[in-house]
Amino acid sequence: MAAGIAGHADAIVTFNTKDFPADVLQPYGIEVQHPDEFVMNQLQLQKIPALSAIKKMRARWTNPARPAQELITAFEKRGLPMTADLLREAVTLI
Repeated sequence: MAAGIAGHADAIVTFNTKDFPADVLQPYGIEVQHPDEFVMNQLQLQKIPALSAIKKMRARWTNPARPAQELITAFEKRGLPMTADLLREAVTLI
C-alpha cells in the first residue's frame, strides 16, 4: 500500500483485496482491483491492443508451442474466469 501511495498509483492490482481497504486508499485516489477485473478493464477499454498483448504472451510459449485454448485454461485456473470467458469468444485473435 505504501508503494502505491508513494508512487502515485491509480490502482493496486492484487488477488488479496481484503488487505487493501477502499476507505483507506480513497483519499489517495487509489482503487484496488482484482486481476480479473483489471484484465477485463483493459480488454474493454482497448480490445485490440489488449488481445495483441495476450497473443504475444502466448507466442512466447515456444517449447512446446501451445494452443490458444491452453492459455485460456491457464487464465481460468489462475483465478481469472471472466477473462477466460471473454477470450473464448475471441480465441481466433489470440
